[in-house]
Amino acid sequence: MDKQAFIAALQASVAAFSGELTSDDGSWSIKGVVDDQQLVYPIPLDTKLSSKIMEMQLHPHMVRFAREQSFKLIMPSAQNHYPDYSLVHQGTGVKFAVDIKTTYLVRPGVVNGMTLGSYFGYMRGGTANITFPYRDYAAHVILGVVYSKRPESDGQPVLVGEIDDIVSPVHDFRFFVHEKYQIALDRPGSGNTRNIGAVTNLTQLLSGTGPFERRGSDVFEEYWCNYLNATDSREAGLATQPYRNLAGYDAWKQRA
Repeated sequence: MDKQAFIAALQASVAAFSGELTSDDGSWSIKGVVDDQQLVYPIPLDTKLSSKIMEMQLHPHMVRFAREQSFKLIMPSAQNHYPDYSLVHQGTGVKFAVDIKTTYLVRPGVVNGMTLGSYFGYMRGGTANITFPYRDYAAHVILGVVYSKRPESDGQPVLVGEIDDIVSPVHDFRFFVHEKYQIALDRPGSGNTRNIGAVTNLTQLLSGTGPFERRGSDVFEEYWCNYLNATDSREAGLATQPYRNLAGYDAWKQRA
C-alpha cells in the first residue's frame, strides 16, 4: 500500500466513524463521568481533558482500521514518544506514522495553534523518543479533530437516566487527515521551542493547504532539518539565525 492509498483509506475510515463521536444534534457524545451511585458528573470545559478523551474514543477505531487494512498497530513505548501510532503493513512491511491532534475554534475561521512534533532529535536522524527511525516511515500523517467550545454546565451531577439533560461543553466537530507537511507552518509552534507549528487558518487546516503544501515533503524536511532557533544559532557561533521563514530559506538556499 502506497501513501496515497493509505491516506485515502484512513480518510474513508474517519468519515465512517466520525459520527460515533457526536450526538444527533452535533454535540459531543461524551457527557460525563459515572460513579458507582449511577450519577453522571458533567465533563468540564478543559481542552486538555477533552483532547485526551477524544483520543481515547478514536483508539478503538484505529485498532479496527489497522486490522481491516492488514496493518500491525504499534503504540509508543512512552507517553512523549512519536508517533501516537505506527502502522506496519503485514504484507510489505511499509510503515506509516499517525499522530492524533485536536484543536478548537478561537474565533470564526481561526483555530488554536497546534504543534506537530519536534524538528530536532529524531527528525534529524536521532533514535530517541521515536518508535522507528523517522525516515523509515513512508508518510507522516495527522488525523485531526477541530471542535467548537460552548459554556459548560453548572457541574451538578444527574442520574444516568437524565443524561440527556447534560449539555456537552464541545460541539461542531470537523475531521481531517493530511500529511504533516501539508498543514505545517514555517515557524516553531511556540516561543523558542523546537516544535513545528501548524496553520491556524481553519480553511487551510481542513484542506491541507499550508505554506509547504505546494513545495512538497522534501522541502519541508530540508527546511526543518536545517532550521536553527535563536539559541541554537548562538551555540553554533552564528551572529543571526540562518533563516526564520520560507523567504529566508529561499535566500539561504541561493547562498549555499
